Amino acid sequence: MRHGILIILLLTSCSPKETRKKIILIDSGINVSSRINPFLCKYGHKSFIEGSSWNEDRHGHGSLMAEVIIQKLDLKEHCIVIVKAAEKGIGSSIKANAYASALRYLASLDFNIILLALEDVSYFYKEPVFVPSSLT
Repeated sequence: MRHGILIILLLTSCSPKETRKKIILIDSGINVSSRINPFLCKYGHKSFIEGSSWNEDRHGHGSLMAEVIIQKLDLKEHCIVIVKAAEKGIGSSIKANAYASALRYLASLDFNIILLALEDVSYFYKEPVFVPSSLT
């Protein structure tokens, strides 16, 4: 039993500590790229879409928003936590449950800013202008 406790303590003490300010992006996930990767926080990413990972974006919107967001961030000061709560082609009840679960999950995170994607096509092309201005 002592060995089990020792291992747990070692894992806890070795877990990465994120010191940068965290920005939570609730969207369709992201496709990790060499530009986005350095801005990802060390922990906290999660998908609330069954069978789909936070780093898989079939819609493309989450990846676009991440690319837009990082343009206004200082890599030494900020990082992004990806919370996937949307997926191309899922029903509205599944999406509503995913968003509700994602919002409950936020209570367990220490964060500074939340960006919640609403997936309304009429706003899709306006977001790259609005989102950066909200970060300054």
